[in-house]
Amino acid sequence: MDPKSPWHDERVRRAASLAIDRKGINDAITLGYSKITGSTIPETFDFYWQPPLPAHDPAKAKQLLAEAGYPGGFDAGEFYCDASYSNVSEAVLDNFVTVGIRCRLRPLERAAFFDSYSHKKLKNILLSGSGAFGNAATA
Repeated sequence: MDPKSPWHDERVRRAASLAIDRKGINDAITLGYSKITGSTIPETFDFYWQPPLPAHDPAKAKQLLAEAGYPGGFDAGEFYCDASYSNVSEAVLDNFVTVGIRCRLRPLERAAFFDSYSHKKLKNILLSGSGAFGNAATA
């Protein structure tokens, strides 16, 4: 990771996580029907352990950003996503701007997103998902 990047500092990464209102996004986009797991491991796997759910604490996020040297926040550049996740990405960006992390959303068509992702052409931030819903064009 680039030592000149704000993301190099763990406090900035923790602040970004604390800024995201996962429950609020879940309630708004899927009416609360999605499951917030806090893990990439399926709960059906043997010896699965449910980690604590990620916290939402904008005040702590602002404090961490200030401690990291970004009391007014910072410009995080482009935020890339598969276009089918634009709604989630917009909600995350709204949470980020609340604590001072400013980004520009750049949704890409699925094939272009995965091509750019696999060839490491996307810089700054990206949101990737494994279970996009929709029709055959988005599956």
